[in-house]
Amino acid sequence: MIGCVYGWSKLAMELYPTADRTTPFFDTWIKDNVAVKDEVLQLSDSAVAQSTFLTENDKTWSSLVETNVEYPRLFRTCMRLETALFDSAYEDVKRKKAGGNL
Repeated sequence: MIGCVYGWSKLAMELYPTADRTTPFFDTWIKDNVAVKDEVLQLSDSAVAQSTFLTENDKTWSSLVETNVEYPRLFRTCMRLETALFDSAYEDVKRKKAGGNL
């Protein structure tokens, strides 16, 4: 989910200028993932805070990833769960058997 906060804000910034403002999608997703300050479109406050935190703690973050084999498995699991979340929006989702190589 780390990449989502920043990535969704970047994506929302790209969509914001041309998005249809009459849709629920605009109000509940695009508008919530950007900041407009002095009429200038910016990353959301949470994306800026997360980016700052990760930059300030880069040495700790990098060393933990390099020495812990558990992180790649957790990352893959998170990505699969996020993909499943998006897949669940489709009516014709086919259930996949849980387990296997996460």
